[in-house]
Amino acid sequence: EIYTLSLHDALPIYHFDEALRAFEQALAHAKTAGDRFLEATSLVNLVGVLVKEERYDEAVDGSSAANRAAISIGAGDIALAAQVNLGWAYFRLGDSEGALGALVEAEKTAERLGDAYVEDISLIDIGYIHMDAGHFDLAEHAFQRALSLAETENSKEHVYNALEALARAALQAGNLPDASKYAQRALEIALQSGNQLDELYPV
Repeated sequence: EIYTLSLHDALPIYHFDEALRAFEQALAHAKTAGDRFLEATSLVNLVGVLVKEERYDEAVDGSSAANRAAISIGAGDIALAAQVNLGWAYFRLGDSEGALGALVEAEKTAERLGDAYVEDISLIDIGYIHMDAGHFDLAEHAFQRALSLAETENSKEHVYNALEALARAALQAGNLPDASKYAQRALEIALQSGNQLDELYPV
């Protein structure tokens, strides 16, 4: 079960063709067997790969289908994953308004359900949309909320993601002291984890 949520989700999928074939086969089997849960999970996993491959038009259609399938069986966690994927796909297609609508809804639903993981990812993505539009104050607000949530949940991965995002926003806004501060904190986490790739971004 993959449930890839966005490009900022660090799930490593490298063999895209193999992954797509596997999820397509699972989807076909689910439909034949009338297994609605497997259908929903297969759809959202399939969309996760499409997002990774930057096939955003297909990801929008697949996310909508996954969302409908998940809602029909009351699978709220799968519906949330589909909603976040939908928001990110909209954003990458240039529809910032549609992206914000989808992601804000996902963030509120995740908060209501107590799903800190999805709430944090939603906030990071919301922040990136604001940053892309040059609304650095709104971006920083979303990233700060994500950081606070990640620290409360003691999720070093999400703390790192929020710090990296805050550093980028500060740098683009011309706030070099804050950019340096956040980048240094992100670098410290990367060094502790031994992830050399994560070290590159804050450096």
